[in-house]
Amino acid sequence: MADDPGRRAITLVLACLATSAWAQQPSTGPGAPPPAPLVRENATVKLTDHVWAIPDFNVGLVPNVGIIVGSKATLVVDTGLGPRNGDTIVREMKKVSTNTEVYVVTTHYHPEHSLGAAAFKGAKLLMTRLQQQDMTELGKQIQDAFAGRSGR
Repeated sequence: MADDPGRRAITLVLACLATSAWAQQPSTGPGAPPPAPLVRENATVKLTDHVWAIPDFNVGLVPNVGIIVGSKATLVVDTGLGPRNGDTIVREMKKVSTNTEVYVVTTHYHPEHSLGAAAFKGAKLLMTRLQQQDMTELGKQIQDAFAGRSGR
């Protein structure tokens, strides 16, 4: 089981998503407003034969996004903050995968990792029980606090 290629691919993408040092955005300078928290279109990078990432470019409230394409289904890791980011990720996913079966997983329940999920029509959302509990108990409060920060 430890030599399973699928497990290795998921481990690789999660390791890449854990750091964004390889995709730094230049500093905007002192006093400049922070960049909008938008997942960048046309920025998807191929990491291996079946794994792609959309880097966060060191922009606050933007996650690194993973896309793992299997022979039967595609797994998307993190959905961005709100529908606009989710739509961007769906478009990027469709550039690298023709699979109709899609799974979405969030690394943790923070709005910038989970509030774009509605863009994935028909996808199966995977989450831990703890994430589901956080969503149930804190969801509305967190969504209200972050509403409008993604420009939609």
